[in-house]
This record gives sequence, C-alpha cells and structure tokens, in this order.
Amino acid sequence: MNDTAANAFSLYDDASWTPATTTDELDRQLRELFEAVGPDLGAEDPGDDAFESYASMMMRDAGVPAEIAEDALRRMAPGAHRLPADVLAALMAKVGFDAVETRNVDDLDFRDCAVWTVRAAIEAAFAAGFEAGKRGR
Repeated sequence: MNDTAANAFSLYDDASWTPATTTDELDRQLRELFEAVGPDLGAEDPGDDAFESYASMMMRDAGVPAEIAEDALRRMAPGAHRLPADVLAALMAKVGFDAVETRNVDDLDFRDCAVWTVRAAIEAAFAAGFEAGKRGR
C-alpha cells in the first residue's frame, strides 16, 4: 500500500467524523479517500461498487450514520449534480434555445435574453432541484 492510501485510512478514525461535520467536509474527505485508494481498488470513479463498499465500511467504522453515508456516496456518483435531460431542455427553452448541444453556429449558440427569462430559468432549475432532493434523487 502506498503512503497516500495509508494516509486515507486515517481519514475515518473516531476523531474524523462528528455530528457537527459539515456535508462539504464529509464530501472533501470522500474525495480524498477516493484519490488515495480508488486506483488500488480498481475504481475508475467514485460510483464504482468497489469504492462504494470500501467507503461505506470506512464511514460505518467511524460512526457515520447510514443515512448520512448513503447521501454522501450519492453526491459522489458520476452525474449526481447534472440536471436530467428533460429538465435541462425545458430550462434552455425558457431562455430561447431549442437544443442543449453546442452547434458551432453563432445564430444557434448565442441568444439575447431578458433578465426575467434568465430569472425564470433559474427559479425553474431551483424548483426542479428541490423536488429531486425531496425524492432522494
């Protein structure tokens, strides 16, 4: 085991997690853990089963409640912070785009948008994220 991986084992000792640990801090620790042991586990991304199993065990041993650990792993999964395609398409339509892909044509890739249309798109994105969060998505 390399030094980086050995250091990662100390990330989740009893002093590492407390009920006051912030979500951002736990996410940072998980990213560091993945960087340290992911390659040794053969994991290409934090969503790989080998890393999820390992990280779950480490968090359980550190006393992280299962619900918090599951949420942290869900946030680490590839694509976890992306809008679903249908929501993204609806938001893009609100600001005048009929496609979400770059088409390398100025008239298709750039728009003048009124402030209120951008605001409406941001509010719709927030509402979609809020609803997805309530569903545990």
